[in-house]
Amino acid sequence: MRSFTALTFSAVTCVAFVTACSASSTTSGPEPQQVVGATTNFEACPSGGPSGVTLLRCETASGSARMALAVCGELVADNTLTLTAAGANLAVSGASTTSAPLVVGGDFDSAETIEAKNTQQIGGSLRTGGDWSTSAPVTVAGDALLAGTLHADNTVSVTGTLQAASIDAPQSSSVQAGQIVQSSAPFEPRLDCAHRTSLAAAAQGVVLADRPVAFAENAMAKIGQSTDLTLGCGTYVLSEMYVGAPLTIHVSSTVVFLVRGNLTVASPMIVDVAPGATLDFAVEGNVAVNNTLKFSGTTDPASVYFAVGGSLHVASPLVVDGSLAVEGALAADNTVDVTGAAFVSELHVASPFVVHAGAAPAPAFGPHGCFVSAPAAGPSGD
Repeated sequence: MRSFTALTFSAVTCVAFVTACSASSTTSGPEPQQVVGATTNFEACPSGGPSGVTLLRCETASGSARMALAVCGELVADNTLTLTAAGANLAVSGASTTSAPLVVGGDFDSAETIEAKNTQQIGGSLRTGGDWSTSAPVTVAGDALLAGTLHADNTVSVTGTLQAASIDAPQSSSVQAGQIVQSSAPFEPRLDCAHRTSLAAAAQGVVLADRPVAFAENAMAKIGQSTDLTLGCGTYVLSEMYVGAPLTIHVSSTVVFLVRGNLTVASPMIVDVAPGATLDFAVEGNVAVNNTLKFSGTTDPASVYFAVGGSLHVASPLVVDGSLAVEGALAADNTVDVTGAAFVSELHVASPFVVHAGAAPAPAFGPHGCFVSAPAAGPSGD
């Protein structure tokens, strides 16, 4: 029997990441009525340079797990789900059901059952702690390691080793693998979803560390006129945000933008990030994308971090040229395109969902936070 080397992933570590700014002083901003319906520049830091901005994100220990998409719950894909890059890994802590084509450039791990009602194309290995049921053709470029049974009602092609407790196939010729081992494969979850810091807790720490500046917390409670803002370095805090007219935000430096309540996007909202600038855009409540929401302008996915403490409902196109973290459920009823990595607790894909991150995307994370990854065990033999 072939020998296998277990894949080892170290724990992801949350740190307080502080820029070169100091928290020594702030400048007062315009009155709230100057925020909406005008072209306005804000600079929250002294003229001498950036001032004390603590980012709402995590860094990872050397060699830590890199997931292009991590789902701490159930994955239901009724439309295409694509992880485009070679080595882009998908990990799910619950069950996975795909009723539309699934393409994963790297490994696919599901702690519970996998049901393939449409094609699955896996560029790395597939691992599950339950059964794998296939009613459409599936291909796995690496190994397929199952703790449970393979129910193959359509063709299954595995380049490496197929290991399962048992194989249920109407026609044995429909299952092909480099080697077939009929014994249960051990499964250790890559995701430890129980140990996460909530976004609210992380945000509270940031606000305590960085005195909010520039405008009042109710300044964007209802945007009813076209608004164009340029944000310089600083921490910007709002109580809630309703985008009822076109909004453009230009980020020119290190910026944390925190919404304590909900964000509703009812008119186009475009956030562009200048080269070399950094944005953490966090919403503690729910986000409803009822019109286009786009974070763009940067070629570095690590420059943008969009975090949601509640649920995220996408009814119009969402583009994130950066990383996305959703502490609650994400319902993709319109297209979602993420350049960096993505974390969600539950994922329902009803429109095309694309993640472009590769083997080394932006730091692995959960909602603020980090998820802990555990070693992934494989079979061993002579």
